[in-house]
Parts: sequence; structure tokens; C-alpha cells
Amino acid sequence: MKRNTEGSADGHRKRPRVQEPEHAATEQHHDPFDASLKRDSSVLRADITDEQGYLEGKLKMRWPLLSAKSHIQLATNDGALLDIHFQGACSKYFSQLTFSIGDVIQLALKGVRVKVSGPGARRSHELTYEQGAIVKFLKAKDPAQNNRVVNTWKLDEEDTRTFARKPLDPNDWYSTPTLFTIDGSDNQERASSSASHTVPPPPVTDSRTAPSATTDVADSKNLATSSSVTAKPASRSEVQMNKNEDSAERSNGSESSTRSKRRRSPDRLSSKRTSEERGSSTTVAEPQSKPQPGSHPANCPQASSLIVLPANSKNDATEPQQRKDEQRMVPPTVSGPGSNVNADIAKETKQQKKARKKAERKLKAFRKERTLLVPGDSPDSASYIPTKSGESVSTNQANVNAPPLPITYEVVDPADKSALTHISNPTRVSPAPEPPVSTLSGHSETRDAPSDNSAVLHGATSSQLMNVPVQSALANTINTPSPASRTVISHIIDPSTASSTPLNSEDADSSAASKAGCWTSNGYYVPLSEIRERQTQNVIGVVTIAGRVAKTATNENMIKVIIVDPSNVETTGSGINCFSKANNWLPEPKTGDILILRQIQGDNHLGKLCGTAPSYKGWTWAIFDPRTHSTTGTSPFKPGEEEMHYCARLADWWKDVSKSRTSSDETGTIHHIIGPIGRASRVHRLICDASPQTEPSGFFDCTAEVLHGYNNDNGVYSLYITDYTRNPALTAVQRDWCPPQLADRVLKMEMWNSAAAKAPDIKVGEYWFFGNNRMKVSSGGYLEATISEANKMRKLDEDVLEGAPHLEALLQRKHDWGAAVQADGELFTHQLFQDIKPDHHFLCTVEIVYISHKSDTSCLFVTDYTSRSDLVPIAPTAPRASALKGMIVRIDLRSDTQVETAKNLTEGDFISIRNLRLTRSGGTEQLAGRLGGVERLINKLQAHDPTNEELKALLGRKSEWEVDYSRKMGRAVPPKRTGRASQRKEKPPVKLSCREKGFKTIREIECDEQCPTLFRICARIVDFYPRELRSWTVLRCTKCDKDLAEDYRRCAECDDAMDDKSYVKPVYEFFLRVEDEKGDRLDVSGCDEQGSLLKDLEAADFREDEIAYDKFIQRLAPLLGNLLKAEGSARRRFDDDFVPDTPLLALTVGMWPLNDGRGPPARGYVLQRHAVLEK
Repeated sequence: MKRNTEGSADGHRKRPRVQEPEHAATEQHHDPFDASLKRDSSVLRADITDEQGYLEGKLKMRWPLLSAKSHIQLATNDGALLDIHFQGACSKYFSQLTFSIGDVIQLALKGVRVKVSGPGARRSHELTYEQGAIVKFLKAKDPAQNNRVVNTWKLDEEDTRTFARKPLDPNDWYSTPTLFTIDGSDNQERASSSASHTVPPPPVTDSRTAPSATTDVADSKNLATSSSVTAKPASRSEVQMNKNEDSAERSNGSESSTRSKRRRSPDRLSSKRTSEERGSSTTVAEPQSKPQPGSHPANCPQASSLIVLPANSKNDATEPQQRKDEQRMVPPTVSGPGSNVNADIAKETKQQKKARKKAERKLKAFRKERTLLVPGDSPDSASYIPTKSGESVSTNQANVNAPPLPITYEVVDPADKSALTHISNPTRVSPAPEPPVSTLSGHSETRDAPSDNSAVLHGATSSQLMNVPVQSALANTINTPSPASRTVISHIIDPSTASSTPLNSEDADSSAASKAGCWTSNGYYVPLSEIRERQTQNVIGVVTIAGRVAKTATNENMIKVIIVDPSNVETTGSGINCFSKANNWLPEPKTGDILILRQIQGDNHLGKLCGTAPSYKGWTWAIFDPRTHSTTGTSPFKPGEEEMHYCARLADWWKDVSKSRTSSDETGTIHHIIGPIGRASRVHRLICDASPQTEPSGFFDCTAEVLHGYNNDNGVYSLYITDYTRNPALTAVQRDWCPPQLADRVLKMEMWNSAAAKAPDIKVGEYWFFGNNRMKVSSGGYLEATISEANKMRKLDEDVLEGAPHLEALLQRKHDWGAAVQADGELFTHQLFQDIKPDHHFLCTVEIVYISHKSDTSCLFVTDYTSRSDLVPIAPTAPRASALKGMIVRIDLRSDTQVETAKNLTEGDFISIRNLRLTRSGGTEQLAGRLGGVERLINKLQAHDPTNEELKALLGRKSEWEVDYSRKMGRAVPPKRTGRASQRKEKPPVKLSCREKGFKTIREIECDEQCPTLFRICARIVDFYPRELRSWTVLRCTKCDKDLAEDYRRCAECDDAMDDKSYVKPVYEFFLRVEDEKGDRLDVSGCDEQGSLLKDLEAADFREDEIAYDKFIQRLAPLLGNLLKAEGSARRRFDDDFVPDTPLLALTVGMWPLNDGRGPPARGYVLQRHAVLEK
């Protein structure tokens, strides 16, 4: 015997309301991420029972999805690394659990399974979520996803409740029909777990106000773009009640027979269904009190029916048969009088069944995506329904008690503004004219409503139509402006309808918040109401209160301003605190100005969101004057065209708001401002234009010349580049390889990952294109760039300029810069030590006082015979230290090139040094020189070069110093020594008639172009090198031609340790400095063993062979006079009161050219014969 249908007259038509458990309501308001529930990694144990807490951390690693498993690694705030696995029931929601490296998330401990392994510091934790998980994204890669919560427990519960029953089989007469319901609470729960906006459920009205309606089906294209509430089958508890009722009905056979006949008469069955049955089909209970007409207050709106978006006009011409088939394809969401779902399904053909199944599948998919559009009131908007007692109750309160209004709707495309809803009832109600629309200029214009594109409401009067909050229905379809949309929408409330339109301040605020802010090529400017704590954001607002610049406790400059925009105009505004260490840099706007702030930080003060611009961040500002429509002051940021347009519209909006606040006119205007839309893309920029604030996020491309580079110990390669443009935020580079005129045009670039691996191939002087660089502020507060992708770099050829406009422009700038430098003179200006400014490069001409070579450092001690008091001290034991006190500069040689050059120099040499700079040493204010680089920066000068003016000036200063020092030390000099010196000076010069015998002066020799050659001079020995005579011989390997260190006696590379034979032999290596009667000096080598000086003196190791050493001293002593200090170890005498006294010699010197390829051609001199002319 067949079971009774629900439509039987004697059946149990009313079902008890399904009450959710109390704990469900409690959980709905419980915050699983309350601050009191925060835990650290110490609670993670295998037997964990704490399901109320949560962990917070930063995502360090993410693995690809594999076999329905998601694996991430989380670094907690207490330093623990957690391996987290999502699988099982969580796998269904991987599309919402979208993790990115760097996300800051909070993870509830509910349902977690913990595995702990490893002892002590090596302990590791593995967390597995199989049944469900609750994740909150505090800070996501996409800022729009911040504070999003994904609760898979709730999502799984909703899906189970929604799809508990399988679809109805129309061929099975004994199956209980599927009961579809509209459950607004379910949709609200889903909306709370989603970051996207959804349209709230439609308002509920009295069922007596409208007759039955049919259900139309939209085109598949409209279905794909629709959004919000969908119909769902009855819950499991309702299905169980249906079965109980059917069992009770089957106990009466005659009643079952009657009901069976009625099943085959759907028209008869549907005609006898009562309003009670219609109410049960939508699971909405009967109201306890029915409203009386006209009992509502005048100012409270009457219950409004659903506002339906207009459908496409082409659907009006749909054929009846086609529309009838379409009606059978979609399960009805609301059943009204005369509709019988089971009867239609039972009479379906096979084709119709397949079509219906397809539509059900689409409906299920749309429900998940939340894209089915049923426009209606916002849950926050207040619609009122009159009661018997004359009181007005909100629809939110009357929602559960009021019977549903049979409605007719059509799924439409929100983008199609001309769509119309098709309703079977031919009665049409003309809507009220559209409100005036504000144009871009801020003026209003009125548009007449088109007569044939009207919304049709069953049983609704024009007054009811005015009661519908159109704004709340449309606001949910217009979210934050997308880059593809450039629509500007404005709504003005007409005073004639203001009293009947339930648009409260909350609606206005939420609507305005979605319209304030704008996209520009420099990034997105958020509405002020959407400032988020601890996030970097750009804002634009009208200044309502402008403070004054003041000093903080840390001696920083600070100013506070309060700004507003349409999103927070109903509040007191948003306070912004701006800080800066530099004077006269902070913005000082006036009240009414438009303030643009970029890269400020969101903050929270006493629970209220505000903003701060710290001095250590690279934030910038600009001020827009609404009176002149231009920027004012010395703004560090230059607004683009989009910002200027938005500021102009914001100024017009504020002008209208100010007028409305001061006038008594009741007309209120709400402008929704949407700036020009467009996502910024990375562009090619000059170094002068790049900054961390340039969009997108400081990334840029550039073409530059390479100046210098080196590898760091941490794997990062530092590269210095220039495109010959000046950026004031760069630090001036004071390095040996950088000309001073280029110091403020050099950008330091840190190269990471694959870019660092490729960096050593980049050579100095090459031109390169660098893509996807990012400008940032270094720890020192200056700009520097970073790059990490080698495939974004490529070398450019300056000979091939076609298709390379940026390289061509770079070469032109380089040429212009070189021409300007050449016009200004030398790259390095010649200066004296007494005039030098610290940390500035210069060129100098000096005399070497002495040289210090150590294993790890080499230093030159030089003087130009000028003094200053802030030089580093020199050891008193150093040669001439006390005589030249305050005149000796220590120069640290920082490169192998300079050290090797210094090895060829001796004390008393005159040299020129390029690119030298004096820097503070040892953390003090005392100065020392620094010299490095791969270029040859030290050049030896020929004494008394008539063409070198700087050297002539140095010799003049030296002569003056010698005279002054002799006068100063005259009283301390022994009389006989002074007499001898004066006698020597008073002696008539050597008879130069000996020139007839072939003698020349040293200056004549240096100017002689004939080389090699022999010549004779009359001169005295005034100095020698090395200082100790034991060092006049060195041990040299005759095989590899290398000198051995003093501690070695055998060559480690050539000699065999097991063989007594050695390649090492002692050789002479010393130099004599001679001076003729005119004061010219010449360095002469005395190492010719065939010459008269060393004849019959075979070289020996003077450190071990004392006999050979004594013979050598006896040979040299008469020639060196008082220069030789024979006490102890024979060495050069350095006394403060010392005046050399040596005999005049006739010397025969050989000259030959020297050219090592590292500098200009030089000459070498060797002593061959000597004779004493005068003692």
C-alpha cells in the first residue's frame, strides 16, 4: 500500500521547529582566537587535551599538495619550528586554506594530533589535523585576506546539514519528497566564515499581501556570474519527522487510498493546500500576531517585498513552452499556492530529468561559490513591521515569526543593469523616479525612470516600493573597486523619501567605506576606516585638525593631524602621528587641505585605529591645496595625475559636507568617490627616481655602469653601479675607486641567490641591465637596492645601441658628466694636509719619512711639511718623529696593488698620491690616510723636475722647515760640528773646471735623453737603505729568483730537505742616496760586485758571517762618514740634532731604462767606480 503524501488533508501538516543545541549558539559567539587562549609550544605533547587554545607563528615553508595532504612549517613566537599536516576531512577545503610563505597565522588546537620526537634542543613537533582545523590569517600575502578565518569544522557541518539526503528519484513513488527551505541563518553563518561579501537574506512579509508566483530560470551565463543566497534541502531532523508522519498515515488504509488518488491529481491537491502547508514548506512558523492594516506608525516603513534586479529585455520574448521547460529545470526555492513539486517531478520525461539533475548540480556548485543573487535587505538595515499592539518591530526580530511572502525572482548577471524580472502577474507598479546622481564634478542631475524597465512587485504599492532599502541591496554587489572597473557612483537622498527610507548611519558608513580610497599607478590608497594595525598603507584625507611641530622626548620632530574621508566622516576622524629626525621636513597642512601620506603604519590607540609615520621608515607626504588644485610646500612625494584627480573630487565632497553641516537645509548628500583604477606594474626607472615608495612596492628596472664589486662572507655580493643621475637619499661613496664628483651618484646593490652566483662575472666598466630590483632603506637610513634573480640581468654592448634606448641615454649622461668634470678641472684637486677635509678625496705631493712593512699591514709615513693637530700620533722612536711632530701622516695601504708599489719606494722619495682621503681612525677624531683599489695611485717623482710645480713647492717648504729647525736646534748642536757644517757650507764649491774632465750635475743627467749611458758626478752620500747594514745582503734562490725571509736559510719550493745542496745564495741589495753641490739628489744602487765599492768583497750572510761583515764595514765606513752609527749593530744614524757630514766623492754611474709596464718609463742607476775628492 502506498504511503501518504504530505499534501493529504488528514496528514500531520505542522512540523515541530528544529531547535539547535544551546552549545551551537554559544559556539557561534565564541572567539577561538581570544588573547587569553594563546599558547606556546610548551603545551604540545602527545597527550594534549587543551582544545581551547591556539598557536601563533609565521609560515617558513610550504610544500606542494600531494595525495590530498597539505604540509607547512610554522615558526612560533617562542622559536619553535612545527611541521603541520592537513589531511582527511580538511582536504575538502584546501581551496580556502591557501598558505603563502611569510603569512602570520593563528592555529587552533582543536582536533590536533601531536607527535613529539628528539631530545632537548633537537626536539621536533609534528601536528596533524584530520577531522578539521580552524585557521586565522593575521597577515597574509594578499592584504585583502588579512584577519580571514577558515573553520573547516563549521563548513563540514553546514555541508552535512545541507546535503544529507540524496536527490529525489522521481520514479520511486514511495520515496519522501525533498523539502527545500530558505534558511537565512545558515547563509549568515557562511558569510561569517568567508572573506567575501554576500547579499543578506530577503525580508519576510505577510503571505496575504501577494498571490502565488512562478519561478523563472536565467541564462547559464547569468548563473555563472550570480551571487548569494541559495535554496537548500530540508535538514536531517525534518526528513525523520516526515518518515514518522508517513508511518502513522499508513496505518489507516482508506485514508491511504484516498491520498493515493489525490497524488495522481496534482491540481486538486495543490488547490486544497492551506497557508499552513505553505508555511511548513519553507520551515517558517506562523506569526503569533497578525498585523492590522494601517496600524504602523507614519514614520515606520511598512513591510516591503523583495526588490528584484531587472532582467534582460530579451528574456521577455521567451516562448511559453521554453519558459515552462526552464521552470521544471530549477528546484523551487519557495513554494506558493498552486505549486506542486512532486507532481511536476513525477510527470518528468527522461530528458527533463537529466536537465533537472544538471541544474541541481549547478545549483550546488553555485551555493559553494556563493554566487547566486537574491537581493534583499542588509542584516544591519532596520526594516519595521507593525504589530497588533501598534508597536514596530525590526524584521530581524520578526524574521522567525512572520510567514514568507511568495516571491518571484530571476537569477541575473549583476553587471547587466538593464535586466528585468519576469512575473506571471500582469499587474505592474511604476517605481518612484531615480534619485539624482552626482557627477564627477560634484553637481547633481535627475534621471527619469524608464517606463518599460520597471521592477514588478505582486501586491506591492508604490509606498511599499519606497520603503525598500535599495542602497543596501545594491551595496553588496559593489565591493572594493577592482582594477577592471572605473565606474563612479553617487547617491543623493531626496528629502521627500528620506523619512521613509530605512538607511541608517551604519549603512551610509559601510557604503561610503567601500567607495572611499582609490587605485593609482603609485599603489592603492585605502579608506581611512580600513586602516589595519601593523600594516603599511597609503591614505588620503581632508585635514580637519592640524597640530604644530613639536619635539619629542627623544629629540625627534613630531606633528599630529586628524583627517577624514567618506568612510569615517561620521566619526571624529583618524589621527596620524608623523615623526622625523630632520628639521623642516614634516608636513604642515592647514585645515581643509588634502593630505597624502604614503607608507605609514597602522596603529591602535586606546582601542581606536589610527596611523603613525615613524622616522626610521621611508614614508613620504604631499599636500593638495583645494583652492589652487595644486601641491604646496616642499613635498618629498610628487603626486601623479590619478592622485590629483582624486584629491580634487575629495575637496568637492568636503565642500558639500561643510555646507550641509552649516546650513539648515535637510537635504543630505552622500558621495561615493572611486578613483581611477589601474594596477601598477614594474617600470624602468633612473636611480634618481627610484625609492621604496615607488610602485609596485619599490620594484624597478634599471640600466647602469658597474663601478666596483666584492663578495661578502655571508654569500651576498655587493655591487656598486651608477647611471650618472643623483639621488639625494643615497649616501656619498668615499672609496678609492670612486671619483669624488661621482660620489653621490653611486647606488649599492646587494645581490642574493642566483644573482650573487653570477655577480663575479660582472666586470668593472661594463654596462648591464638589472631587472626586478627592489629599493629599500638600509640600516644606516640610506637607500640601497637588492636583486636575487640572475635571469633578470644581462650585459649590454655599447657598440650595439639599436633597441637599447636606455643604454644610449646612459652613455649620453656619462658624456655630459665627463665634460662637466673636465670643465671644472682635475677629478682630484691638489691639496695640502693642513687644508684637507675629512672623508674627502684629494691629490697630494709628499716625501716619504719611512715605511713599515708587516705581515698583515703596510703603512707609509709621509709629510708635505705642513702641520695639523688632529693627526694620529707617531711613535717617538720612529725616524724624525720628534723633528716632524704634527707633520707626519700615516697612510694605511688597503690593497695588494698599493703594497707592491710601496715595496719599490724608500725613505726620502718624493711621490704623488691620487685618490687619498683622511678618515677618523680607531673611533676617535684623529685622522689617518687610507689608500686602496686596483689602480696605480702612487707615482714616484724625479727630484727637481722643472715642470712639476707641486714638487717645487714641496721642496720650498722643506727648505724653510730645515732653516727653522736648524735655528731652533742651533743651541744644542756641538760647536765643532756646527763649525764643520758651516765651514763646509762656506767652502768654495768644487772647481767645476773638472767638468772639462766629464763631470755633470744630477739635473743634467735626469734631463739627458740618451739612455743607457755612463756619466760622472761629484756628490756626497747623504742616506742609504736598508737602515741596518746587516740587511745589505739577502738570501736569494737562484732557481726561482725569490728572496727568502730573514728566518729562512733554504728555499722551501726548490731545495730538497734530504739533500745538502741548496740553490740559496747571498747577494748584495742596497741603495745609496747621493747629493751634489746644488742640492739635487739621486738614488744609486751599489750592488755591482765588479765595481770598486764591492770589489774583492764576496757577498755573505752578514747575520752569520761576522768576518765578512766586519770587512764590509771597514770598506764602507770612510764613505758614510757620520751617517753610520757603529755602536752595536751598524745602522743609519737618526738623531734629532744630526747633520750629515760625509766626504765628497767622484762617482761613475751607469744609467739604463726601467719599464715594468705599470707606469711611465723610469731609469735605473748603478755605482761602478768611486774616488774620494775631499774629506
